[in-house]
Amino acid sequence: MNFCFGPMSKNVVDTIIQFSLQHPEREYTFIPSRRQIEHDGGYVNKWSTEDFVKYVKSNNSRITIERDHGGPNQGLIEDDGMESMTYDAKLLDIIHIDPWKRYSNIDEGIAYTIKMMNHCHEINPNVFYEICTEEAIRPFSVDEIEYVVLKLRESLSETIFNKIKYLVIQCGTRLLERQNTGEFDENKLITMLDLAKKYNMIAKEHNGDWVALSTIQRKYEIGLTCINIAPEFGEIESRVILNRIKQSSSEDYECLYKICLESGKWKKWVSSDFDYENNKDDIILTCGHYNFTNDEFLKIKEKYPNIDNEIRDSIYDKLLELYGFDKIYSVRKSCIFCNNTDLELMFNDSKYTSSLSLSVCDEIKDKSHFMPYNVQICKLCNSFQNKYIGNLSIVYDVNHIDDYGSTKNKKHSMFCDFIIENKDQINGIVEVGSCNGVLANQIIGKTKTKYSIIEPAFSGNETDLNIIPDYFENVDLTILDANAIIMSDVFEHFYNPINILTKLQNCNNIEYIYLNHPDFEYSIKNKFLINLNCEHTFYIEHQFLFTLFQNYGFKLNRKYDLTNFSLFLEFKRCEPSYLKLYNHSAKTDMNIYFAEIITIVSNINEYMNTHPDTQFYLWPSSLHIATLLTCGLEFKRLTGILDNSPNKLGKYLYGYNLQCSSFNDAINNNDPNTCIIISGAGNYIKELELNHSNIKYLEDFMI
Repeated sequence: MNFCFGPMSKNVVDTIIQFSLQHPEREYTFIPSRRQIEHDGGYVNKWSTEDFVKYVKSNNSRITIERDHGGPNQGLIEDDGMESMTYDAKLLDIIHIDPWKRYSNIDEGIAYTIKMMNHCHEINPNVFYEICTEEAIRPFSVDEIEYVVLKLRESLSETIFNKIKYLVIQCGTRLLERQNTGEFDENKLITMLDLAKKYNMIAKEHNGDWVALSTIQRKYEIGLTCINIAPEFGEIESRVILNRIKQSSSEDYECLYKICLESGKWKKWVSSDFDYENNKDDIILTCGHYNFTNDEFLKIKEKYPNIDNEIRDSIYDKLLELYGFDKIYSVRKSCIFCNNTDLELMFNDSKYTSSLSLSVCDEIKDKSHFMPYNVQICKLCNSFQNKYIGNLSIVYDVNHIDDYGSTKNKKHSMFCDFIIENKDQINGIVEVGSCNGVLANQIIGKTKTKYSIIEPAFSGNETDLNIIPDYFENVDLTILDANAIIMSDVFEHFYNPINILTKLQNCNNIEYIYLNHPDFEYSIKNKFLINLNCEHTFYIEHQFLFTLFQNYGFKLNRKYDLTNFSLFLEFKRCEPSYLKLYNHSAKTDMNIYFAEIITIVSNINEYMNTHPDTQFYLWPSSLHIATLLTCGLEFKRLTGILDNSPNKLGKYLYGYNLQCSSFNDAINNNDPNTCIIISGAGNYIKELELNHSNIKYLEDFMI
């Protein structure tokens, strides 16, 4: 998808320029309206059209600049649009000729369009055009749009007609009170796209603001390739400013509200019964961007250092989301277990980082990748799975597996003993996804068996190991001298587990499969936060897992439950079964789980906001905090994150400017102004000492 951006502020312009330089494979277009940027100045940075063009092109000459809604009555005063368009023809790459605010009569609007295209072509024969308009200005049927196109083709020279690049199409978008209130008409979009293609034009949709990424994805799949987005970026900047000021100064907040209210710029974006006195935040968010160059506004903003950096980071995150669906993540459209396409979403899309490389980054990753987050339920087998799955090269960009701590050491040791109980039947082992070889070294030390590890980023000691630097899906297991597969905290990571089981079923040399598998059922009922993140992208019950393996020719042979933490499972080859797959209580359990987590996050946020002088830290630096962040934890109130692993200290949380420091140092400092939020890390919490008298813990919220 190509996006055309309204230059809502200098921060928006600078961030998009930066993004365009870092991602040059994309097309980028600015679409200034006449009110934003005009030949005699506008509200965006007080740029004239000439100044704006020079600024953008000097930073990235590849960015296209198009006048949006060029025409009569589109500026600050009523006019015929001629003077503005004369300047535009000299300076801009594309002009949207939009007379429809003045002319509701279709033939009068066509006559103006013809006149202006001829006029602009005389000034600059290299300029391109966009025609028709959005639904909020004048609704067009498909037949009416084709009538416009045919009249233009009839009246313009072939040279000028062929300069029409974009055709504005309408399929149900309308903006009101910072929402897209339109209803997407898929059939109308298909018809509009066919019309644009018929006349060799690019279909472009206006008002792409506040549209779910899944809807944008669907439009892209149908064939739409270009969308305008503008006020949503103004709101992003206004929200950063509002949040900072609201937390810090009631006086500045009231002043900001007064500036926005008195500007009157909010009136066109709200309904007639809007209550401006009791919706102060909405007034600021709706029209804050119109006032970014207001002198009083700038004086308030000067009190908050580095706020522009925070604004640009938020804008950059939004750009990553918009451009991410075909690069950063993909979308599951059917159940990964039964291929059913009847899926139910749990909630509205939120967002989260596309990697769980939490706190292993050596530098601040303020340009980390984010992607949308949602969970969908299969209505046939009742399994849960993430709708959006990250690009594996991003998810595993940095190795974040860490075997520090007594809990993990105990787990490795006990899993080793569980496996070698069957050592007389094992003539070779292939372990999948071991980045450091800790388990392998223990097994080899006790059995001397042949041992291969399939791992694209192995970092351990390779002595006595056959390291295969590739992904499991790409390796031919039949050529390996082994009859046992080990997957320690691995099977739950596969995006397509059926493909894995099919592969194992077809490898006749594999007799045993050993899983060290998280106890998902216990974790859900006890709010142990390991579920449905960017690595563990599905949730199924134990009986479902066992039946699944049996259906692919591996029956559960032995099982050991490690204190409601992990399941040690041994599967032995058998004849495949054809048993029904169904999760019996998953839906009830999962609904309770997310409801409780959202409540906990809300309570933590409220506590942090009512203790402005307290320094808050979040423990641990691992996947156990991902769910809190996804569910809305106000991470900007955090001073940092805590862990005791020496491999994480001093590094940064992926996607957030939060540095990891020592948990032990924090509690030994015994600072009464310190509060530690203990996340849902289950058995790992037992390793902590929580008895320091001055340190506050959010034990009421402990998960």
